[in-house]
Amino acid sequence: MERSNIINNELKDVQKYLPSKIEGCEIIGCHQNLVSIKIKKTKHRELTVCIQFPQNYPSDILLVEIKSKVMSPALVNNVAQICDNELKKYVGGKQVMILLKFLRKFLDENPLLPCRDELNNVKKDLLQEGVDVMKMKQKQGITSVEIFKGNYHLKFTVSIPDDYPLTSVQMTLDRHNFPAVMAYYFICQAREFARQAVEPPLKKNPKYYYGTSFSTKSSCIKSYEVPNNLRQAVPS
Repeated sequence: MERSNIINNELKDVQKYLPSKIEGCEIIGCHQNLVSIKIKKTKHRELTVCIQFPQNYPSDILLVEIKSKVMSPALVNNVAQICDNELKKYVGGKQVMILLKFLRKFLDENPLLPCRDELNNVKKDLLQEGVDVMKMKQKQGITSVEIFKGNYHLKFTVSIPDDYPLTSVQMTLDRHNFPAVMAYYFICQAREFARQAVEPPLKKNPKYYYGTSFSTKSSCIKSYEVPNNLRQAVPS
């Protein structure tokens, strides 16, 4: 079958089956020169994929460009590379619908995407390399951190909600060897910092809010600041 016929058949599949088979997809353009599809899981887990057919398609993989207003350039490039690796499994066959299904699944199974840069900053700026431990459960949207300082240790879990950063993270204290009162204060302060990042104050201070409206901030990194501050307050 000629290249143009193969491509036309795929374009027909996209126009006919995409809206019903892949949730959250919007066709922006669907032509032989360029296919552009917006895929959305939540407001902060969305992307647009631009697809071009190479001269030797389908013997070569699709040319894929990922665009996103909410993902960092580094993350966008990483997603594009993941797509290339996935498409190599399907050389010689139809690739467009496979790619779109893969990207939708990628958004579904990676709830930590909206706070990926924050988590990288936590590891770089707040945790001690070779001492503290951070583990991420990507599909569950959970990160666990254990901080050590001398004879003291503390482990806590941060859960990322589906609509993050519009909703605050949830923090749970797992284990520690601090006095109970200190640990209780500690977890309450962390939760309060995270809450303040997404909820406006009941009584606005005119000095800071005159002529402006409240906007949500990233609450993930705020939940890590208190444990780190506590470590600085205890003796080695």
